[in-house]
Amino acid sequence: LPSICMRRLPIVLTLMALLPLHTKAAPGTDPFEQNRRLGRGINIPGVFDRNGETVPDPPMKPEYFKKIGDAGFKNVRLVIRWSSYAQQEAPYSIDPVFFKRVDWAVEQSLANKLAVVLDFHYYPLISFTGTQTSQADPQENRTRFLALWRQVAEHYRQAPPEVMFGVLNEPSRPNLGIDGWNALVAETIPLLRSTNPDRTLLVQTANGGGFGSLESLRIPESEHNTIVEVHNYDPGRFTHQQASWSSNRIYKDVHWTGTPEEKAAIDEAFAKAAAWAKKNNRPLYLGEFGAYQAADMPSRVQWTTYMARTAEKHGMSFAYWGFWRCGFDVFDARTETWTEPLLKSLVP
Repeated sequence: LPSICMRRLPIVLTLMALLPLHTKAAPGTDPFEQNRRLGRGINIPGVFDRNGETVPDPPMKPEYFKKIGDAGFKNVRLVIRWSSYAQQEAPYSIDPVFFKRVDWAVEQSLANKLAVVLDFHYYPLISFTGTQTSQADPQENRTRFLALWRQVAEHYRQAPPEVMFGVLNEPSRPNLGIDGWNALVAETIPLLRSTNPDRTLLVQTANGGGFGSLESLRIPESEHNTIVEVHNYDPGRFTHQQASWSSNRIYKDVHWTGTPEEKAAIDEAFAKAAAWAKKNNRPLYLGEFGAYQAADMPSRVQWTTYMARTAEKHGMSFAYWGFWRCGFDVFDARTETWTEPLLKSLVP
């Protein structure tokens, strides 16, 4: 790994020169300022989370990052399945070719003035994959998880502060639990700080990253440069209707029209989250929200608009799920055009 990092160092230094805002991570980085820097963003799935497949078709193009920046987005959340591109046995080395692919995406993002969240997605037996069983034991893969993060942290230790680390996507309910997740957070943060003392970290809540687990989240009190990431797809019977992987697939023709009751449910959830954030002095990043394509477009637009504006009202940054290849798409790869009603709901 050190030799790989040395070969990448000139490129990383070039990245730092490209970015006008900063040249290096400053001690005492303010997470609230970093959260404002994130602003409005979008997830990029279907590129680095393909379970071992090398190049998606069609491929992610440099001009797509420019389109994202020109549209008014300020951050991209790179959905990365590191575990699928690494050895199963010690020392669990990450494929250097895959590192280069991720480096390219980071370069393109920074060149277009987009902050980057390196999301650690789909880790077997710990985070949500949609196919796990309650018998799975997260401790079986704990050593490998930490080894992968050690490599990623070392690889990006010289990256500018606009590159942030997402510790783990949607720590899952049956496989980890609240205590298990808090213990893993307490172990992972010092590991990351050993090479990235000033890097902004994003830490999700247990039970899939939901709002309801905020009260049970424990981040070491000494850890100040942290943003808490939450996800919200409520109501699921609307946002995930007919989605094959979801328990809400049984629903059909469910609409969201912005009734007082529908808005009140969102208002209450966000108000509680904002109260927690103020009490605990932690900024919040709405790392995922979206409505599946089976829902009618007017309902999707109304729901997305209300979610985005409510998040902003409470000082939250966000990343919509997602850019493409996810069934929630706001960009059509076939025509290489935005779905304008959804885009305008996110960036008025």
